[in-house]
Amino acid sequence: MADARPRGRPPGSKNKKKDELPLSQPSVTPFQLRPSRSLTQLPALEYESSEGDVAVSTGLQSLDLAIQNITTELQNIRSEFAKSIEEHAKLISSLQEKNVKLAKKVDELKKRQKDQEQLLNKQERHSRRNNFRIVGIKQEKDEDCLKIASGILCKMGFPDPKLERAHRDGRAVEGRDRHILVKLSFFQDKVKVMKNARRLLEGENFYITDDLTKKDLSEKRRWRDQVSDLYRQGTRLHFSGGYWRDSTGKPFNFHHE
Repeated sequence: MADARPRGRPPGSKNKKKDELPLSQPSVTPFQLRPSRSLTQLPALEYESSEGDVAVSTGLQSLDLAIQNITTELQNIRSEFAKSIEEHAKLISSLQEKNVKLAKKVDELKKRQKDQEQLLNKQERHSRRNNFRIVGIKQEKDEDCLKIASGILCKMGFPDPKLERAHRDGRAVEGRDRHILVKLSFFQDKVKVMKNARRLLEGENFYITDDLTKKDLSEKRRWRDQVSDLYRQGTRLHFSGGYWRDSTGKPFNFHHE
């Protein structure tokens, strides 16, 4: 539609400057300034809006399905995990029972082994019961150990000692002479020798000691320092049968001395 506004200066503007003229009012209403839509566009907008709703609805359905699948998967995992824990708990319980049985078995075997070791040591101790060792005799070539041992016993007051054998024993160590191992025929003779050896051989450059098993020797050396301290204090002990013993023959308790 053509604009009906008259051309030229507005009415009343004659003899006035342009800057003094009042601003002209728009000839159209605000309603006319809004962009107009043709009727043919409205159905198209309604169609696009409907298509978006369908897409959102489909997306939500897919999300719900995915959540359901994840939930189902997690429930299956939880169920399998619970079963696995239960199976492992049963297995651990079974293993613990077996370990308890094995521990008891090991304790029994250790006790049996200890008993066997004590029995073997006792038997070895019995086989050495008539033996003693002479320590500190210089080793000579072609020496006669029986003659050496017999001479020492005669010097100690045994004029006719009954010797079964006498020989050097132990591994050779440079700078140290091996012991002379002596076996008497009678145990009582050995007891007399051991009882009087320290007194009768005082001042000699050799001495006599008992022929001990490896276990008994370890036990004797274990308390050697304590025995020396007790001797200086007036308590005398002697080693016999695998123990340090007091004057009454009872094993001495070093833990409550």
